Amino acid sequence: MKKHAVREQGVAFAEAVGAAVDALGGRVCDGSEPFASDLLASAAEREINTICGRLIVRSYSDDTLTRFDDPKAANARLPSYNQANPISGKWNHHYERNPPGRAELRSFVVELVKILPSSGDVDAVVVSVAERYPDLRP
Repeated sequence: MKKHAVREQGVAFAEAVGAAVDALGGRVCDGSEPFASDLLASAAEREINTICGRLIVRSYSDDTLTRFDDPKAANARLPSYNQANPISGKWNHHYERNPPGRAELRSFVVELVKILPSSGDVDAVVVSVAERYPDLRP
């Protein structure tokens, strides 16, 4: 696969994660600006309210990095197999495929929906978002 195609797929993934967070009730954080470099994709930092408290989401071309404001409160609600870092509140999602694609987007949305006050339709969100990002890897 050509380097350009890989980069475009990574950018599509990062932007698709942001769009999925927005579709589930999130929004761009106040003062957040899109960022770009060789390692990062063009996406703004998002925030979404969960049953575990406020979650900040920043998606890169190969990872989705998130952080809870209150790690103790978050871990009281998160399943024991998927805890946030008790000090920093980081609740990161790393993927084996690089660049990640629709399957990894779905995996993140599944985990996010589990902690939302009202659940969304995972498949509907993923399909809707994926349709807007043709460079997103299948």
